[in-house]
Amino acid sequence: MYSLLHETDGATSVNFSAWGNFLPGPGKQLVTVCAKSIKFYRLNPFFVPTDGFAGQPPTVRLECLLSFTLMAPLRSLAVVRLKFSADCCDSLAMTFDDAKLSIVGVNPATMALTTISLHSIEDEFLRDGYTDENIHQPELRADPEHRCCAFTGVCFWCHVNPQSHPYKIAWTNWLDERLDNVLDTCFLHGYYEPTLLFLYEPIQTTAGRACVRYDTVAILAVSMNIKDRVHAVVWHFDGLPMTVARCVPIRVPIGGVCLFGANEIVYLNQSVPPRGISLNSCANEFSRFPLNDQQQLRLCLDGSAIQPVDSPPNDFVVVL
Repeated sequence: MYSLLHETDGATSVNFSAWGNFLPGPGKQLVTVCAKSIKFYRLNPFFVPTDGFAGQPPTVRLECLLSFTLMAPLRSLAVVRLKFSADCCDSLAMTFDDAKLSIVGVNPATMALTTISLHSIEDEFLRDGYTDENIHQPELRADPEHRCCAFTGVCFWCHVNPQSHPYKIAWTNWLDERLDNVLDTCFLHGYYEPTLLFLYEPIQTTAGRACVRYDTVAILAVSMNIKDRVHAVVWHFDGLPMTVARCVPIRVPIGGVCLFGANEIVYLNQSVPPRGISLNSCANEFSRFPLNDQQQLRLCLDGSAIQPVDSPPNDFVVVL
């Protein structure tokens, strides 16, 4: 089939990006994924434009170092670091359709993309009758301390230990019978063991039934013991606004998780009461969750992209 298909033009939109030390030496590189194309860039702060004015100071420029073409489009991307890596460089964990996971790295000797491990997890028995691949796409997340990575599939979640290559499959209803309709996942900071948080909606609602059924979103945190390959629920909270669809972990010393919805922003932590702000007047009409009134912001985060950036230890800054 691949001999009959030939792409005349490459993809122009960027689906995923990652920042890490993928090549030996000082400095970090930027990785962008465009459908089936993956490229490595570096920042050159000493670039001098040749068509500019005389004496123009150097500027920062992105330079493409490597470019590779994959056999299938990428569904999710995460950065992992392996203990047995000789050059102490980061690796890329990539997921594809049918819950296939591949961990790759750049070989500095040949400057080629080398496969470190392959995992094919999902089969017809794990799909639970689903046939449409666009409904449940694999979402990959990596532990911030590089202990493991996890991704969700059709009615199951799996955690993979890239250090020794075992993996474990767990059905979501084993953790909680109501754990369904997973909206987002993330690894939490500051826990002794890797802790994965699920943002899910056990009983779905619609805009037409918002006056009857509201605050339907909940969270569930699972602690994973990699050595014994067991897991336990350590945190559960429900009654969150129905428009919440994204969770972003917060680094220590603050800790916890920040939830973003179309009309509100909610902060949750196991040690303090929940806090939240309303971004517009719709938050008060369709939610009974206690929110501080910030309607003068007049913001709507529906369909927005949220990305945390580096900030001082006691601050949390995101780009919307």
